[in-house]
Amino acid sequence: MNIKKDIGRMINRYGRQVTLYFPNQPAKNKTYKAFLQPLRYKNKIYLEGILSEIGFVDEGHYLYLGPAEPSLTNLPGKTEIRAGNGSERYFVKRAEQVYSGGQAVYSWAVLQTLYEGEQLWEL
Repeated sequence: MNIKKDIGRMINRYGRQVTLYFPNQPAKNKTYKAFLQPLRYKNKIYLEGILSEIGFVDEGHYLYLGPAEPSLTNLPGKTEIRAGNGSERYFVKRAEQVYSGGQAVYSWAVLQTLYEGEQLWEL
């Protein structure tokens, strides 16, 4: 039994298509499958989004479960996860890889939705 391959097959079969998007290095963009699921607050209170200098940031947070590669740790600041033909845009708030037997078997992350305003944004 190879847990990395088993998890990889499950993600590939049931996940949705996402793109790891590098705006300054389009040759590094990678499209693959992962799971995206809204994080639900225990008490069911949802906060409104906030308008900042970088644009509108929705307070919506999502759980990302994806293959071990590509790793979402230590990404450049403007890197996004895109889904829904690019209409859904997220940035990585926190990411880690999950290990079994010393081998990274999948990645998890907390994503936050991002809506760009009229100005370029920096994270």
